[in-house]
Amino acid sequence: MSAQTWGWRWVVVPICLAFLLGYFLGLAVPETSGSASPLTGTQSRPSRGERAKPKPLATSDAPRIRFAQELFDFGTVEQGQKVVHVFEFTNAGNAPLEISDVTTSCGCTATMLSSRRLAPGEKGQVRAEFDSEKYRDKVQIWLHLFTNDPRRRQATILLQGNVAQILRVEPRELDLGVVGEGQQVRGSIRVEAARPGEAFRILGIESSSDAVALGPVQEDPAHPGAAYTIPVSLRGRPPYGMLWDSVRLRTDHPERPTLEVKVLRTVTSEAGQPQATPAPSVDGTPSSGGTHLH
Repeated sequence: MSAQTWGWRWVVVPICLAFLLGYFLGLAVPETSGSASPLTGTQSRPSRGERAKPKPLATSDAPRIRFAQELFDFGTVEQGQKVVHVFEFTNAGNAPLEISDVTTSCGCTATMLSSRRLAPGEKGQVRAEFDSEKYRDKVQIWLHLFTNDPRRRQATILLQGNVAQILRVEPRELDLGVVGEGQQVRGSIRVEAARPGEAFRILGIESSSDAVALGPVQEDPAHPGAAYTIPVSLRGRPPYGMLWDSVRLRTDHPERPTLEVKVLRTVTSEAGQPQATPAPSVDGTPSSGGTHLH
């Protein structure tokens, strides 16, 4: 073998050995998720089953109002009774709970709040008192608490039940409709005992306006001592526009000595157009004057 041939062998053989050594070293390196390859220096991709899960977001400090009871049914009460219930709640959050206001869906219910600011874990109360004097049948009263709880800026709870009448009055509001000047219009109010076998008498009736004429009281012959009808009509020249007046009845019933019915009418001119008059107040404040019958 010539010297030239041996010279090529000394060059080629080391190169082949180096290549084989590098190949076997690559096979021996374990595959790791998200690690750099010692041969290429690049980041290897994690396998499908080894994808990193997103870290849960840190929740900021916040209050949380939680009621022990959000609905209270007081069952059946007789008209005129008062219902008192206390709703309890807790600040279940990790920041102070603030209550800026408490409102109700009607003026028949008064509320009282134990505290307007509660620390985390602290308990509070809102007291509700419902006056059933002017209500009957099924009633629902919504209580709204305005808070800094980001989940319940307006937290609503419910007080409900049934109001049974002792003396049933129909209608509670008598609407005589649209009345032309000088037009005769009549209506009636019926009062009867709601409980079987109970009797009572009407001792007197009166209206808040001279324009509303009442009576005479008529006893129902089918229910003597238990049902009465009171005729209602207009007289004179009442003011134009929509007006509210009230009719008050006095009875000898120990639980319902007085009853009140609102009377509404809209008086128009001869041309049939209502004239401008002061609007009645929200609470139905009666006009001046009065009619009495005993």
